[in-house]
Amino acid sequence: QNVFDGNVAAGSEGNGFWLELREAVRGPSAMLEENKGINPKKLSLLRFSNNVAHSSGSHGLRTYPSGFLPPESAVFYNTRSYRNNRDGVFFHNSRNLSIAEGVFADNRIQIDIDRAKSVNISNALIVGQSALYRSIAESQKLYHVRSHCPDEKPIVGIQLHTFKNNKNRYTGAHLNDTVFDGFNDTGCSKSVAMNFDDEVRIGHFDFHSSFQNLRFLNGTDPLDMCTADLDGVEDVYVIDIDGSLDLTGTSSGTSSIVSNKKWMTEFLGNNCTPVPEMCYAYCHGACLRTVTYAVDAFGTDDMVLHVYDFPGHSRMFDVKGNWQRSTKMAGGSNVRVTDVYGSTFYDDRRYFSATLPVGSYAAEFRHENGTMMWPTYALVEYEEAPPCDGYLEKDAVRLIAPEVTQSECKEVVKNGGAELGNYTYWYHTGGGGGVEQYAGVKGSWALVSTRRHSEYHGLATYLDSRCISIMKGVEFEVEAKVQLEVEGFPYECDPDASSYSDACPQVSIMMETIDESAMNGRYRTERHGVAKALKPKDGDGWYTLHGVFTVSEEMSYQDSIMIYISRTFKKAKLLLDDVSVHAMPDRCTQKLDGDMILNGDMELSDTRYWQVHGPASLDVAPSAGVEGTHAIVISNRFSRYTGPRQGLTSNCFEADKQYEITASFKLLSRGGEPLVCEQHSSSSDKLRCPEGRLRVEQKGKSRYIFVAKTIDPGDSDGRWGTIHGIFSASEDTATASGIHLYFDRAAERVDIILDNVTLKPYERDCANLIDNGDAEIGDTRSWERYGHGTIAVSGQGTNGSRHSLIASGRTSTGWGIAQRLPTECFEAGDTYYLSAKVKLVNATDGTDYQCNPSMSSGYMSCPVATLKAEGNGYMYRDIAKVNQKVDFEGWYDMHGVFEVFESDAVAPRVLVYFRGAPKGVDIIIDDVQARRWHEYKGS
Repeated sequence: QNVFDGNVAAGSEGNGFWLELREAVRGPSAMLEENKGINPKKLSLLRFSNNVAHSSGSHGLRTYPSGFLPPESAVFYNTRSYRNNRDGVFFHNSRNLSIAEGVFADNRIQIDIDRAKSVNISNALIVGQSALYRSIAESQKLYHVRSHCPDEKPIVGIQLHTFKNNKNRYTGAHLNDTVFDGFNDTGCSKSVAMNFDDEVRIGHFDFHSSFQNLRFLNGTDPLDMCTADLDGVEDVYVIDIDGSLDLTGTSSGTSSIVSNKKWMTEFLGNNCTPVPEMCYAYCHGACLRTVTYAVDAFGTDDMVLHVYDFPGHSRMFDVKGNWQRSTKMAGGSNVRVTDVYGSTFYDDRRYFSATLPVGSYAAEFRHENGTMMWPTYALVEYEEAPPCDGYLEKDAVRLIAPEVTQSECKEVVKNGGAELGNYTYWYHTGGGGGVEQYAGVKGSWALVSTRRHSEYHGLATYLDSRCISIMKGVEFEVEAKVQLEVEGFPYECDPDASSYSDACPQVSIMMETIDESAMNGRYRTERHGVAKALKPKDGDGWYTLHGVFTVSEEMSYQDSIMIYISRTFKKAKLLLDDVSVHAMPDRCTQKLDGDMILNGDMELSDTRYWQVHGPASLDVAPSAGVEGTHAIVISNRFSRYTGPRQGLTSNCFEADKQYEITASFKLLSRGGEPLVCEQHSSSSDKLRCPEGRLRVEQKGKSRYIFVAKTIDPGDSDGRWGTIHGIFSASEDTATASGIHLYFDRAAERVDIILDNVTLKPYERDCANLIDNGDAEIGDTRSWERYGHGTIAVSGQGTNGSRHSLIASGRTSTGWGIAQRLPTECFEAGDTYYLSAKVKLVNATDGTDYQCNPSMSSGYMSCPVATLKAEGNGYMYRDIAKVNQKVDFEGWYDMHGVFEVFESDAVAPRVLVYFRGAPKGVDIIIDDVQARRWHEYKGS
């Protein structure tokens, strides 16, 4: 940061004052600690005042090549720049610059605003050719040496650009209280106070500028727009706030100077006066503002934007779009050809603009023949509010899109297999793109990215925004085939790798919406890993990318949605084929039983719909599943939080409704030996069992909900373990923006084999409050231990049945076995009859243990059933007890009647648990039921 005050730069072979700013400090100063992280290009200018630049071989003052980007306006005060061989001031690639006062004379261009934006000029004197300079040139016969008009070019006061250097919220130039003189009879062709540079970016004008209180002396022409017109920029306009540029002298208020085209004057009535020699029309009383639609460049060549008054449709115009097609010189010739690389970058768009006065309008995209069309997406941008009253309000132009149905949106990728034989609808994110014949699946066409020098380089295409907007809550399946080559040889990527240099390509989504607070006026969000490589790859060496995403509310209102394929070894050539993004059948109703897990039995023969959470390997094993079928295997786990996961959709969940999860699993050591986990082990136990959890995403935040546990760990002889759980969906779950089911928490460095995963709606039978009361399912589902110890399935059932439930490891009389009762079945005042068979066994030797039914405590005490209601504290009451002697098999009858209290009906959790036998005695229960008392009496 510096002060420039009272300096004179004269006779330089180059420039007088040259601000060549970089993004980092250079020279010896770069080593100073205080300069680390400093970007000189974006620092404020302390002061630049009373400086003089004259007789320089190039420019008097310039910011070149990187420009100057101060955070607030940098003022160049009272600068005098004259008799320089080129420009008096050359502002290049800059913004927020101001010229206050000063004199600029006898240069080719007095002030050249070149790719600079938000430039203010006030109280300046601009002289094209002064009388003194003219007399010197004539007396010394320097007509062609210092006359400043070589190649028939004019002398110009201020030269404006037709475009800003990029799309953002900054404006063009604003001129106030400035005098122009010496532009008449200069000896140079068409000298003028102001004109436009002949550089064209996209053929669209967005250098929105305003003039106020300007004076033009001695026959000086104010403005020439012919250069822009000849270069095909036909939507130029500037605002003349006080009528300074009105050649008739009749305007005193705001007017506008516009390209003399129908699409610029149609809604201005008879208020426009053509000035054909300067290629514009002067429109009295017009305060204008531009609305621009940035759209997909492909498929829009024959498209126009049809704009009309709304309602009414009495006035209208059609305007073509503009797209910057990059060109290059053809090898060995002077012929320019289209540069495919430069013309197909994902951010290259076609722009349709309408410049309108205040009013209400509608716009629609049409083919040139009048048929309505849609350009895949449209980003709508209004220019900054103009400095005049009564302008077009935001949202005053309603964009009308052709209606589309969900059936028409089943597939939203165009040319996904390069079936058109070209690159249409595809872009690149770096590295370039193209197509190759015979390189695709089964010898078809393929899309290719060949000049990749970053892991992030790849291929991209846009999705139809209309389809996404009407498909909120719908799941889309993403599929693609990819191959990689390095120097002509196949390259093997790793679907499990976390480093992009080793990983297979993946599909990501990038979304944009208009946001005034963002730097470039657009807010961009990305979702990575939407689709990843499955295992195994096919027999022809193609990897399948696969994934699923749900159209969230946020996604449904995005202005543009793009998928791109990248994030793999940067030197690899990427071949892409059979890309599809299609709507899936409703998984909530796809299966008759409502199971929402896809590929839960793994019989699709690959890892489709499954991903791994955390660093690990995910594979499909052809014969490792239940009954010798397929299963997925998660290996190389270094954390207990690593495991398989599947994305779900919140549409399938209903708040307060119950759902049941089941899964079969096995655990293996790193050496492949079977392991049996400890069902009730602590979090640090090396043999901890896996659990099921839901990850619920809501408003940018995530939380995990425990929903299933291991109820049977299996055994070392190959019997499968079981994960099971019943849970109630919360409101957050039913409205989540994202939801995943995880299976993890198994001990680290243990491989998990998973099969037969289901997640279904669960309807509790209110006729019997007890679930799995006879254990004939063969596991402990719906039961939990009370206190410590363990619970398991026992082979000692009543009446010759196969199973019962056992609570063992009891070192307290209060420990036992419990089940959560369905409070949704409760109504205050209801009466239930609880019955069960109970058996006691010595934990030490397995012999039967007999209790005394008349004793509720002490050495001979019998078990009781206790009801525990959790709410504001805990409420306990015994509801059933043993009331007769043991039968010949060692079983006791337990029964009792209980009433549902109001506190029970409103409690968030109610348990029934069996306890009370002496410690060191195992409790076995079977045939547990809790039925309404009147139904029991009737039976």
